[in-house]
Amino acid sequence: MTLYNKNFMQNGNVETQWDNIKKCMLDTMSDLVGRVYRKVRKPWIMQEMMNHMDEQRQWKNVNNEERRKKYRRLRNELKRATDKSKKEYIDRSWIFKEQDVMTSCT
Repeated sequence: MTLYNKNFMQNGNVETQWDNIKKCMLDTMSDLVGRVYRKVRKPWIMQEMMNHMDEQRQWKNVNNEERRKKYRRLRNELKRATDKSKKEYIDRSWIFKEQDVMTSCT
């Protein structure tokens, strides 16, 4: 047996080793680069909505009835919040556009 094979047999399975390597790499990258947040593409989406989306994704593919109900509840809450935020954003943008038109006409 080679030295690598001996170490492999002593340290456990491939999944455990991969998890250790992956954790080490992610920790090192976060120390060097810092945490990179997802970029929000829509101006009406807030960070708390993004956090809510992450929580919703955790419950998406669960086959338990109670957890499925939780996913639906989270989905509905998120849908209402994003719709409300989008409507407010559009209303604000129209107000600013109307003000610009009024000031350019005078």
